[in-house]
Amino acid sequence: MITASMKKIRAKYLVGFIQSGSRESQDALDFSNTDGLIPSIGGEHVNAEGGVEIPDNKFVSREYFLANPKSHIKQDDILLVKDGATIGKLGISKIPTELAANEHVYIIRSKDSVNQKWLYYLLRSDQVQSDIKLAIRGSAQGGLSKDFLNLQVQNIEEERQQKIAKFLDQKVARIDEAIAKKKKLITLLEEKRSTSITQAITKGLDKRVKLKDSNISWLGKIPNHWETKKLKFIGKTIIGLTFDPTDIVSNENEGTALLRANNISNGRINRVDIVYVKTSVPDKLITKDGDILICSRSGSRDLIGKCAKIDSKTTGATFGVFMTVFRSKHNDYIYYVLNSNIFKFQTGRFLTSTINQLTQATLNGFEVPFPPKEEQKEIVEYLNEVTQTIEKAKSKIKESIELLEEYKTSLISNAVTGKVKI
Repeated sequence: MITASMKKIRAKYLVGFIQSGSRESQDALDFSNTDGLIPSIGGEHVNAEGGVEIPDNKFVSREYFLANPKSHIKQDDILLVKDGATIGKLGISKIPTELAANEHVYIIRSKDSVNQKWLYYLLRSDQVQSDIKLAIRGSAQGGLSKDFLNLQVQNIEEERQQKIAKFLDQKVARIDEAIAKKKKLITLLEEKRSTSITQAITKGLDKRVKLKDSNISWLGKIPNHWETKKLKFIGKTIIGLTFDPTDIVSNENEGTALLRANNISNGRINRVDIVYVKTSVPDKLITKDGDILICSRSGSRDLIGKCAKIDSKTTGATFGVFMTVFRSKHNDYIYYVLNSNIFKFQTGRFLTSTINQLTQATLNGFEVPFPPKEEQKEIVEYLNEVTQTIEKAKSKIKESIELLEEYKTSLISNAVTGKVKI
């Protein structure tokens, strides 16, 4: 046990520098050549593993960078998200290039007599993270002032700080490597699901079946007895509800539940952060069992086409104008078509760098392979089984990742306070 020379101290006495960055107007920048621009780091660029990711869409000019030296991020700088959705998240910069912090991030450096890496791990420990959360001020999107550094922390002599930091670097790296491998397995399982879906809805389940040219270059051959149809001939696309922000109410007894893009996760509807609207909703905009809810407009092109099936638990709601419902008697099969690579391919053809939306006309015009109804049923049953097996495997891997994350958190918390024998 490392218990010698341990004492309580306010965190501010360990810190030699703390400063948030600033932001330059993006309107003033020329994005035709980003080689001369400096990446600007915000809260969204501090990842879950404590690393920092270079953004591809936020920058400052070199002139602005040179005029604001306090916002310069150096190697091994600690970055603390000071407000927004990821407030309290910590990272440490390992990117050997010029970076600037924006106003949502604190740059923290230890005093000369304090090991920087040990301070980073100390700030990541359970107790300190709990104290940081208690220091958040303001409702909704709260913020952290520099006063959070008045919290009490365990301090130990620098020689032991160095030993602990080296120990944790090695242990955490191994844990993160194991987590990364498990996450890669999840990615491979998701790819397998996508490939299985695409194979089944383009070639069917009978490998001996004769194929014919679909006369669609990107689709290739399909079973001889199948058709290709545009979605407008299979069902109906319905654009979501337009409403005034003043129509939103917090009480579910006063309004109708409104489904948005954030209510779709992993192909299912979730009821996280549901809002309600107190306005007249046409019957066609009320969700029905079997409807497919699609994200058709978003600031992120990655969300376009994300979809989920409405079941008996999520009927009776409405959906926002950035969403589209596809309604047909073939939706069990069409749901898998919309989760296939051919749908992603067609979606990508119609998105641009400036407009992230899937219009009603575009969606109606999508061409899909269309087998007889009985064969649709067989494909759906097969894909339900494949999906269920993959989801079970993913769930087990996610559980093991959570255990590794918990072990890492516990190890850091115990090591920085000298409770682990090193």
